[in-house]
Amino acid sequence: MLRVAGLSKVYGQGRSVIAGVKDVAFDVKPGEFFTLLGPSGCGKTTTLRSLAGLEQPSAGEIEINGKTVFSSARDIIVPTAQRDIAMVFQSYAVWPHMTIGENVAFPLEAQRLPPAQIRKRVEDALAMVGLEGMAARPAPLLSGGQQQRVALARAIVKGAPVLLLDEPLSNLDAKLREQMRRELRELQRRIGTTAIYVTHDQEEALSLSDRIAVMQRGEIVELDTPHQLYYAPRTVFTARFIGQTDVWPSRVLGRSGEALLVESPFGQLRSHCYPETLEAAISLVVRPEHIDLAEPAPSGGSNIFHGTIAQVAFSGRLVEYLVRVAETNLRVQSTSGKLWETGATVRLRLPPERCIVVNGAAG
Repeated sequence: MLRVAGLSKVYGQGRSVIAGVKDVAFDVKPGEFFTLLGPSGCGKTTTLRSLAGLEQPSAGEIEINGKTVFSSARDIIVPTAQRDIAMVFQSYAVWPHMTIGENVAFPLEAQRLPPAQIRKRVEDALAMVGLEGMAARPAPLLSGGQQQRVALARAIVKGAPVLLLDEPLSNLDAKLREQMRRELRELQRRIGTTAIYVTHDQEEALSLSDRIAVMQRGEIVELDTPHQLYYAPRTVFTARFIGQTDVWPSRVLGRSGEALLVESPFGQLRSHCYPETLEAAISLVVRPEHIDLAEPAPSGGSNIFHGTIAQVAFSGRLVEYLVRVAETNLRVQSTSGKLWETGATVRLRLPPERCIVVNGAAG
């Protein structure tokens, strides 16, 4: 449905050149929910605006639904209005001088469709987003969540096969954002459109996406499923950016069957999750919720350590502990079913399949 190859965008001239996007490439399948994830300034919005035709790339090719809409080599630049896309902006762009129905009908009126057809498609689109019967309501009377639904209805009413979404939930409060996340994913699946979503929120990306492209400094550093990026990241950046994690500089001691033997700052352990080719500098990644916390026991074993609870942070459903093991602090998260006190001696088990080795220094 969408193909991007060698996409680059530079700003400025001469010595003042700044690279916004560098050689970005990816393909998106029909009906896929594809997310560009990264911190501010990583190039994700520039990439999305290039797809929309709102930004002219410096190099590369973009193909949407089988049609080339940009090619620097062939000098092809298709205007935004002629691209088979719809877009939802961060600001919603709901016009206050129009009713809900007029807002949603705008792209159809621009196509000069018959009034009866416009009314029917507007009613259908509003029903899809839970705003049926509200076409005549003035736009200024809408809540933030309703404005978001109007923006979505206006995007889907066009019937474009590709939907571009630029951080559309960032202006909502936490509870409404979670609700809209569920509704957006269900809507996308129901209508079968291909969605390209931009966000800096890793929780949004994990819960919405079929695949995620993690971006840093204008480049895609990893592209995979949410499950793979969370459980088996290949870079220190991805491990730290997606979810909570601790990263320690480590070194390889050898192999034992399928396990990689690793020396960490708090002791030796086994890893079942590591790259095929290991570089000179490696790091150990362990997520706090993957560490098992239990009563001390005399029996030893691989990946088992004893430590002392140095700090407790209670947040209701979860409790985060800082456990001191061999001069190193390990973060451990568990449910609040059992509470441990500061100063208690505990036993930690780090499952080998959750001890992730990545290439690169922890720095």
